[in-house]
Amino acid sequence: MKVYVIILLFNFFCFYGVSQEITLGIHQNYIPVISQKADTLTSSISSGNQWFKNGVEIEGGNKQDLIITQSGNYMVLVTYPNSGCNSSSETFYATKTSVPNLQTEIFTCKIFPNPNNGLFKIEIESEQSGQLILKLITLNGQTVVKEKMAHLSGIQTIQFGKAGLTKGTYLLQIMLGLKSISQKLIIE
Repeated sequence: MKVYVIILLFNFFCFYGVSQEITLGIHQNYIPVISQKADTLTSSISSGNQWFKNGVEIEGGNKQDLIITQSGNYMVLVTYPNSGCNSSSETFYATKTSVPNLQTEIFTCKIFPNPNNGLFKIEIESEQSGQLILKLITLNGQTVVKEKMAHLSGIQTIQFGKAGLTKGTYLLQIMLGLKSISQKLIIE
C-alpha cells in the first residue's frame, strides 16, 4: 500500500514562541480514481459514490459504475460511511465513444469494439445485396484503409481495419448500394 504523507506545519506561538511539527498520513486508496472503458466510467472505490457531470450532481449516479450518455467533465465524490468523511476524484474528461446501431432504409450496421486498437468488426444486416465499400478516413480526409466486397442479403460480419494505426479519432464510412453511413471511431 502506498502512503502519501502530507506534512503540515502549524506554528503555535504560545508564550514561548515554540513551533510544533505534526505529520498526518493519508492513504492513497481513499482517493477515488476514475477509469473509462467504452461508455462506462468506474470509480476505484466500490461504495459511497456520487457522480457529477460538469459540476452538477447526477441524479441516481451513486453506483461504482456510471454509463455516460454525453461527453463532458466527470467527477466522483465518495463518502465513507464509518467516518462520514468525503474524498473527491480529479476531474475526468470522458468522451462518449460507443457506436449505436446505425440504420438507413436498406441496412443496419453495428461496429465493435469502439474504441479499439485499429482492428474491429462490422456487422451489416440488409435484405438487399450489392457492392459494399468500407473506408477508414483520418479527420483531415486521408483514406488509410479501403475495401470493396460483395454483400449478400442477410447478416454479414467483417473484420476490418489495420494494426499499427496512429492513435486518434477516425471516420468510418460504410456504403451499400447508393446509401452510406459515417461514424466516428476511436483508436487507442
